[in-house]
Amino acid sequence: PSAWYGALHVLDDLAARLADPERVGLVLFTVVLGGVIRVVQASGGAAGMAASAVQLVGRRAGSLLLAALLLACLLFMDDYCSLLIVGSSMRPLVESLGGPGDKIQLAVVVHSMAVCLASVVPVSSWSGLQSGYVGSAVSAATGRSAEALVAF
Repeated sequence: PSAWYGALHVLDDLAARLADPERVGLVLFTVVLGGVIRVVQASGGAAGMAASAVQLVGRRAGSLLLAALLLACLLFMDDYCSLLIVGSSMRPLVESLGGPGDKIQLAVVVHSMAVCLASVVPVSSWSGLQSGYVGSAVSAATGRSAEALVAF
């Protein structure tokens, strides 16, 4: 098999998988989310939020981690959104003030806050997904439709 055959096979498989409406919705959501994140970054909104948070807590290396934690708490709606915006806006500040271990600490703080908040807060994308799973499971178990948020 040649490289062309492999590329055509990948495209054929991709088209077959995108025929499912749920997957198309997921792909569109991801593309729109990525576009919104890029607009926020390009407009300077992410850097402005980081500067405001740093102004609030100070410019020491440990304070920058606290600023990242505060920003992650503000952007709790989606874990990917929080990871990308907070991480990319705080990374230059941590690199300029901190040591090599501070970048790792920033990654741990940003990731743990983004994932934990998005899975616990009731108005996030993950909570919507989880409540949909619970509603589907209740419907399957009882045989009647269930309100997902009530079951959750």
